[in-house]
Amino acid sequence: MTDNIRRYNRDLTDSAELQNRLSNHIDWYAIPDRPGAWLFGPSKFIGYRDMNAERYLESRENAELHGWDTEGNAKPLNDAFVLVDKATDADVITELNRFLATYGKHLNARAKLKKMKDQPLGPANIPQNPPGSMVATELRKAAYAKGFRIERGQANGWQCYASTTAHGQVFLAGAGVHGPWFAAFDHPGLVAELATPKADIAGPGLARYRFEALSELYDAIDQAYRLGDSLPDAPLQQFEAVVKDLPATTEVERLALQRVGQDIFRKALLRYWRDRCPLTGITELALLRASHIVPWALCDSDAQRLDVHNGLLLSALWDAAFDAGLVSFSDDGSALFSPSVGDDARLALRVETSSPLLDLKPGHLTNLAWHRARHGFL
Repeated sequence: MTDNIRRYNRDLTDSAELQNRLSNHIDWYAIPDRPGAWLFGPSKFIGYRDMNAERYLESRENAELHGWDTEGNAKPLNDAFVLVDKATDADVITELNRFLATYGKHLNARAKLKKMKDQPLGPANIPQNPPGSMVATELRKAAYAKGFRIERGQANGWQCYASTTAHGQVFLAGAGVHGPWFAAFDHPGLVAELATPKADIAGPGLARYRFEALSELYDAIDQAYRLGDSLPDAPLQQFEAVVKDLPATTEVERLALQRVGQDIFRKALLRYWRDRCPLTGITELALLRASHIVPWALCDSDAQRLDVHNGLLLSALWDAAFDAGLVSFSDDGSALFSPSVGDDARLALRVETSSPLLDLKPGHLTNLAWHRARHGFL
């Protein structure tokens, strides 16, 4: 039901036919989106399993959807929703009218509105224990959507998930369907990287975080997946697993191993930097380069060669300048230029509009200090 309401709102944005029917609907249902905000859907859309705009519109033309299928005879809807009270739920009704007005429509005079039944709310910093059905469903959806699909049980209100590829576990909880939401992580590299302030709450993992909106929780889990697949030694482990039985006797064989490692390194940097050059904002993969700070051949070990803190994801021109030692970066991320970089090159690099490198970690700073010293930046 909640998935259908969310899908309805996504489909509605792009479907003029759905928008044209807004004033025709009699039975509306509302679910909380975030504190003080609601999502709405009509019964004939949300009351059928796996509904989407195409199926809904085709079924309507063929008269396959009937109101009595979803009103009165639909136990899940009746169990989960309650008719709004015009005296105490005026805010929900106002929000529905505002929602319809967005598309130039009005509420049908015969319309009825039901909202999701309230779930018990605990104190703001205490997860439901055990989590209610709606909270548990939202947490599971968030984990699955972001790649954590191995369920490892629930304890003290925290649901635990893991991934087949990303290292570490995530623990998720919620105080209620309106939030707040909580995440905890046991991956030390991830905890060191996250800029999100830690929350002073008891729970599992090395650190815990609080989020007011579900979208913030989704973003945190996404970061956990990206960083768990690239920190601290995940690329090295992938490399060792791939090459353990490959020969490395001849120069040709060693070059083949290097290509394997560089491909793994590039994929790790893409995840770490979110497929985006931090200087230019370029996201076209064909124009992005995995730039080693300390070059592959000069690294002390495979661990250094495959460490994402020994790399930057740069657009092709910046990569060429960095690799040639014409450009380096200070500890605050500002670009440093060799005196030999002329005005035309600066213009091509768009120096004036480029952003500094943000959120550099100690590993980055150590390697950048080596790069500056090697290329004569004082």
